[in-house]
Amino acid sequence: MHEKRALTIAELRLLLAALPADRRVLFELLAHTGLRIGEAIELRWGRDLILDGQPHIQLRWQFADGKVCEPKTHYGKRDIRLSPGLTRKLLTVRPAGGGLVFTTSTGGRLNRHNLYRDVLGPATRAAGLEWVTLHTVRHTCASLLFAPREQGGGGKNVKQVQEWLGHHSAAYTLKEYVHLTDTGVGEAAFLDDATAA
Repeated sequence: MHEKRALTIAELRLLLAALPADRRVLFELLAHTGLRIGEAIELRWGRDLILDGQPHIQLRWQFADGKVCEPKTHYGKRDIRLSPGLTRKLLTVRPAGGGLVFTTSTGGRLNRHNLYRDVLGPATRAAGLEWVTLHTVRHTCASLLFAPREQGGGGKNVKQVQEWLGHHSAAYTLKEYVHLTDTGVGEAAFLDDATAA
């Protein structure tokens, strides 16, 4: 079993720069949202990807085991906010019609194995990050969500990360990602303000 690892921000930037331009927005979306690849492959314009008002993904479907289906549990059905920068990038690739958000060059459904073989694998080798898998990008999202704001992260708590990633419980999220949370008990200086007379 391989050790679960997340990309650092510097490594994520290296990886994104090594990807073909036409696939970069897909991997940026994966890093921003932590979607499972089957969830991303089934995203559809208008139905799941809402770019007007408060841009978000309304996740209700995935592509798994060769078919479109609902997420395994109701926790997988979730809304995920999109950042302004990612929204702008998605708007530039939105076609006039609907359909799948990410497709092959001929408009067909992406295949996760081909995506790794033809896109991610070559990019990981070019960036010197051969250990990276599709799931590593989801793990990286969790890392960014947990990381303190002063370190470029979201500073989210375990309940927020649980809901963001669609896990069934905060305990499961903590078990899977405890190595990403701050170690030790942290600083105590804030307590002086709390108890000041």
